Amino acid sequence: MPSVSAPMPSTSAPSAAFKDVIDVVNYDCVNIVCHVPNNFDPNLTNLTGMLYDKLMTRTVTACGNNPLVTPGDPSKSAILQLVNHECPTLVMPEGCMEDPCVPAEDITVITDWINAGAPQ
Repeated sequence: MPSVSAPMPSTSAPSAAFKDVIDVVNYDCVNIVCHVPNNFDPNLTNLTGMLYDKLMTRTVTACGNNPLVTPGDPSKSAILQLVNHECPTLVMPEGCMEDPCVPAEDITVITDWINAGAPQ
């Protein structure tokens, strides 16, 4: 009987890098003049290189106090819950009536990055 080899683990890079996430956040959260200095908290601009820390440490009360990003677990990442209408009293972008409120490609970038462990 021929033996069956186990599949080799993937050694490829994550399909989405943090630089891709920065682009998505800039387009969907910052460029629409929401999460910028002196407007909605948190400020998600990456001018000081602090975006990664904010995504990892900020929690969202309206999403069960889940952090914006839970590495390896998109279902517990408030950044995705907010755009997918999964938080009872809050949706992002503010006032959005569509579901989802962010382009599917952008949600995929963030989801893939979180699934990869949210590497910096």
